[in-house]
Amino acid sequence: MDIDNATAFEMAKAFGTILVLDFPVKGHFGVDLKSWTTGERFKGVKMLPMGPHLITYCLEGEGGVGGAVCSFFINIAKKGEVFVYKWDVDTETLIEIDELEREGYENGVRSMAFDQSLAPYPFEIHNDWMGLMGPTRIEDIDRIRPVSKQHFKSSTLPESGGSAVAHSGLSCSLFFTSEPERPKDLTPSDVTQWCFDGSLKLDVLSAKIGSEALASELSVAFILFLVGQSYEGFEHWKSLLGIFLTAEASLSSPRYTAFYIAVSRLLTAQLGHVPEEFFVVDKGFLPAAFTSFKQILPATLPSELQAATSLLMEKAESLMGVLEDDEDDMPVIVE
Repeated sequence: MDIDNATAFEMAKAFGTILVLDFPVKGHFGVDLKSWTTGERFKGVKMLPMGPHLITYCLEGEGGVGGAVCSFFINIAKKGEVFVYKWDVDTETLIEIDELEREGYENGVRSMAFDQSLAPYPFEIHNDWMGLMGPTRIEDIDRIRPVSKQHFKSSTLPESGGSAVAHSGLSCSLFFTSEPERPKDLTPSDVTQWCFDGSLKLDVLSAKIGSEALASELSVAFILFLVGQSYEGFEHWKSLLGIFLTAEASLSSPRYTAFYIAVSRLLTAQLGHVPEEFFVVDKGFLPAAFTSFKQILPATLPSELQAATSLLMEKAESLMGVLEDDEDDMPVIVE
């Protein structure tokens, strides 16, 4: 992006900056859906739009086969906001500098002292990023993120299916909401509904944290899986899909109309970034999940929800082909 000094100065005041000190040469540093291999002059990224952004980084060679990808969210909440991090050699992580040092660096950014060493934000990816963030709320990001505020992807998937291992002794577990356990006093027909209709589970989760928070979790889980290479994020995303796409009673409930509008739009955006192997019918879980969703969609819905679900199913079938029910796989309803 070629701009004159006056324009650059005005953009620095209008947008945010993340200043990164002493980051290793030939490391990998990313913002949202874009990453770079760092050179000697690299000191961060400027012109960050307002709102939340995911920062990712790793050392040379670690972003390919195996290795630890570290990620954390920042939120540009006001014009000209500056975040300052430095590379810690002992832990091999980025850490925020203390408040006493930060003011001087913030003033340096605002006076353009670091401008030649700051990469401009790639605005060509911003619309895609906003689509993936969807309804995500900052308070939900703060609730989900680890105690250390950074999430670390292990070079191997955890055998137990749990969270990724800690990096350099720091806590990296994500605080997603657990899937509810089945109540013990259900009748046989209620057990069937619990297993095949996600409405009861959705009610339990919504009562616990609210439907808006659930939509946030769907977004954050997918982003950490897609960009942060988080197995924990993938597992939670898959678990939420298993509930949201099977909740037949909830789809027809006015209580969840706004929720399903937001989720349908979010899933439409997410499907555009899902790896191709997830769409293979005999291996991927997505074809089965969206076939179930197609099966339970009511013939008539509120107009905005109807439009959102129609676009979602058009996107799904453009990627997976026509989704047909297999009668042999249909659940047996216990009366």
